[in-house]
Amino acid sequence: MKNTILLLLCLMVASQSIAQNPSIISTVNRGEANFNPLLEPFYHGVASGDPLSDAVIIWTRITLDDISGNVDVNWKICTDTELNNIVQAGVFSTNEDRDYTVKIDVQGLDPNTTYYYGFSYDGMSSMTGRTRTAPVGDMERLRFGVVTCSNFGQGYFSAYSRLADRNDLHAVIHMGDYYYEYGTSTNAIPGREDLCPTNEILTLSDYRIRHGFYKLDFDLRRIHQQHPMIITWDDHEVANNAWLDGAENHNAGEGDYQERKSAAIQAYMEWLPIREQENDNQRVYRKFSYSDLADIIMLDTRHEGRDEQQALEDSIIWTVEDRTILGQEQYEWFLNELETSTAQWKVVGSQVLFTPVSTLGALDNMDAWDGYPAERNRVVNFIDSMEIDNIVVITGDIHIALAGDVALDPFEEYDPITGSGYDPENGDGACAVEMITPSISSNNLDDTDVDLPIPISAVPAFALSINPHGKFLNVVDHGYFILDLDNERAQGDWYWLDSKLTPNSGEYQEHTWYTLDGENFLRIDSIAATDIVPAPDPAPGEPTVSIEELKENSGFTILSAFPNPTKDIHLLNYALEKTQQVKIDLLDSSGKFIKTLKEEKQVSGVYTLQMNVEKLPAANYILQIYIGNQLKSYKVSKL
Repeated sequence: MKNTILLLLCLMVASQSIAQNPSIISTVNRGEANFNPLLEPFYHGVASGDPLSDAVIIWTRITLDDISGNVDVNWKICTDTELNNIVQAGVFSTNEDRDYTVKIDVQGLDPNTTYYYGFSYDGMSSMTGRTRTAPVGDMERLRFGVVTCSNFGQGYFSAYSRLADRNDLHAVIHMGDYYYEYGTSTNAIPGREDLCPTNEILTLSDYRIRHGFYKLDFDLRRIHQQHPMIITWDDHEVANNAWLDGAENHNAGEGDYQERKSAAIQAYMEWLPIREQENDNQRVYRKFSYSDLADIIMLDTRHEGRDEQQALEDSIIWTVEDRTILGQEQYEWFLNELETSTAQWKVVGSQVLFTPVSTLGALDNMDAWDGYPAERNRVVNFIDSMEIDNIVVITGDIHIALAGDVALDPFEEYDPITGSGYDPENGDGACAVEMITPSISSNNLDDTDVDLPIPISAVPAFALSINPHGKFLNVVDHGYFILDLDNERAQGDWYWLDSKLTPNSGEYQEHTWYTLDGENFLRIDSIAATDIVPAPDPAPGEPTVSIEELKENSGFTILSAFPNPTKDIHLLNYALEKTQQVKIDLLDSSGKFIKTLKEEKQVSGVYTLQMNVEKLPAANYILQIYIGNQLKSYKVSKL
């Protein structure tokens, strides 16, 4: 669907085996994640997020082969990279109800301070993370990375590592599509062909495994390790083109949508460093104050209150005034935050494109604010009538990079008497600006097989010619942009990967646009903003794996096994650190053999075995796993 939207916007003109016993079906798939056995038992790394001036969320997940019941994990937050100068410490008790994730809201911290943190259990320590609290009072400058849309199968996440290389960022703002709900694709690039699980994710177990699989990616671990993240969801965290009560990528055969959405949100809150709102753990719209210089106002334009998307030809889009993308409660909250903010810059995080975009004279991205024009007009009219300056809308979702001015009527010539319309030469009629970040890896226009009537290289110039408020457009590159704020201007610097097709890609910078204090329209510059120096020390890199260490290691780790007990499906998610023979048997509670579920040599990677026990009698069973000459086993209960 995104590719269809992209075309409209830009043309502008695992192996599987089935057991013979019909009551038991096992499927195994391999995922090319960067599993590092030296991170035991914190294989998924560390993360931090939602920084306040006196608090920040820190996160990890503990993985033990024989895990059961409550597990007490030690944590500490310090001012040095060696974690000796302890500021706070404690113990967090986790269990299967939260998928053994650990999330602490550390309070009582100092503002604008870099901290280092880590976790430990039974003498084993996690990698060290770095985080940073928000500043208060006067602040000369702020820098944020802005990212979106990381599809595992469609490319490497090198852009995350390039941001992790930067030591001067105050935070990374993730605009959603952190992962994708789809199953394994035949169009995945070499080395990224497989996912865990292979199927489209529908259940709580599915969503948990997909989160865990993504967090085994080296680049994603790095960005979480080095920077706090201010994150929101878009549609793919549940299902493509989602709205309040459904999604385009959900059908009746996939069960109840609200159950699916609830499962996705539960896994999201478990696996990400986001602060859960009191009495409302489904709310992600919230504000972050970064001194007097900036307020970051994060919206939920997807799941909170959005009416269902309508077809372009449906006149309801244009005639019904109360169609909403925000919902009434969030809409009122948003306007109040804009009106009462005393910060110099109001940074508005909107998952989907706010600016109207014409394609051959029509507005046809019905999944963006274009599909809710009355509500957008009310917002723009409010900004204009209240004379609220210095609004910077930041956006993801559409797999292109774009910058433009926000005006109530950008396609009409500016009238100096009425103040209506828009003048692209001097910005008259504009009341805000918008900056859209490209995808980390999700397919752009040149990654598709769609035949275009004009060369791709000609698309940006043609699109901008019929969208006078647009300042630049890039439909082929992947990367991110840096939002740099000071007392004089808000600037976006776009960075592109050399290639998403190879690991650890380099980058280059191109396109710089800024708006001056009080002007509310974009200007071009030829020089990107410089780094802030001095910058905090990075957190130490994660340990590397040697061939000798792999030879000494058993080479097999159970990442998760759930639901347990189960009525029907049980999923065993595991990692192999080297190629070896794997045999998995199902036994009854007395140890009597029932069936071999898998027996083959498997290469290194991450796998999910799916076992359907629906037709088996309610009882306890044993899964025995033979890895080379070693044996591991655990109990599975059938309800």
